[in-house]
Order: sequence, then structure tokens, then C-alpha cells
Amino acid sequence: MGPDDYYKLVEKFDSNSTMTRLIARYAKAAAEDTDDRKSRAAFNEIALTCADGLGSVMRAWDGLSKLSDYCSGQSHVGRRNSPEQVIAMGRWWEELSQDTVKNF
Repeated sequence: MGPDDYYKLVEKFDSNSTMTRLIARYAKAAAEDTDDRKSRAAFNEIALTCADGLGSVMRAWDGLSKLSDYCSGQSHVGRRNSPEQVIAMGRWWEELSQDTVKNF
């Protein structure tokens, strides 16, 4: 199977965490077995995307959660209690999250 076949499997089994982890396992093996750099890169991308077993909705949610932590200062040690940080980053929240929220 080629990378395009794997992409189709990822799309088909997006909401099945067990299948996506299996796809990741076999994509990683396929990347190790190929000499074609372009195919190896595609297989590695698939393996990295599917390794955690999260579907596209959960990946989007996880990204939105990480962005929220960043904008609220929760991801910055030492600045968690800084109102200035929250106010400064709060201004960026809508701009940074609008595409994710729109396509959720």
C-alpha cells in the first residue's frame, strides 16, 4: 500500500482510536521499509498524526485547549497569576482560534 491508501484509511477510520493506532504502527513500518523520501515523509506524517489514537475532532479540541492554556497564561510557569499576561494574550484569542472554532 502507498501513502494515498493510508490517507484513505485514516479518513475512513478517523473516529476509531484502535484502528488509527494500528494505522500508525503500520505506517511507521512502511516508512522504515521504503527508500523513497517523499513516501517516507508521508508515512511518517501519518504515523505521527495517528499515534495517539485521536480523531480529527479530538485533535482540533486538543489544539484549542492548548491555545487556551497559552492565551490564559496557564502554560507559562511564573506568569500564571499575571493579569497583564492574560489581558495581553486575551486580545489574540479570537484571531488565533477563529479558524479552529469556525471549522469545528
